[in-house]
Amino acid sequence: MKVLCDTHCHTVVSQHAFSTVDEMIVYAQKRGLELICITDHGPKLPDAPNNWYFRSLPLIPRGVHGVKVLRGIESNVLDQEGNVDIEPDFQEFLDIAIASMHIPVYKSGTKEQNTQTWLRVLDNPQIDILGHLGDPRYDFEFEPVLQKVKEKNRMIEINNSSFFVRKGSGPRCVEILKVCKKLGVKIVV
Repeated sequence: MKVLCDTHCHTVVSQHAFSTVDEMIVYAQKRGLELICITDHGPKLPDAPNNWYFRSLPLIPRGVHGVKVLRGIESNVLDQEGNVDIEPDFQEFLDIAIASMHIPVYKSGTKEQNTQTWLRVLDNPQIDILGHLGDPRYDFEFEPVLQKVKEKNRMIEINNSSFFVRKGSGPRCVEILKVCKKLGVKIVV
């Protein structure tokens, strides 16, 4: 399998990343990627850029060095109601939106509460991808969430950095992939 796209890229504006947009594009071109998605953290995470950054994303060209660029966000799930930190007007600036649960922003609930939260997140038409689903700190029922992902024609992310920074994610990602295969759910990496 050849990976042609990276759908989850953080730049230096997310503060824990180390590359500029141009450096990421050059590296993507050298690796043979056709597309990258700039998806810095949503504004509620402590290391995130502010709202002006997302409103300025149209300044990034659609293609550089032969690599297509999508403008996006890794939004934060804020509460058990499934709210995320995407401002209503962001849609005109964004091509893609990931929703993820992050410790500083979302306090994990029970397995059932987290399941219901993901189901509510999927009711938000702004969200294209659910991120970091393998994180064991946010346990949930795979089948009902992934069934709704399929019904809503959304995708789930298998994030390779999770294998290193989120202990226990690897085995959960394998189980999630098995359910995705069974249900026909689309995945991104």
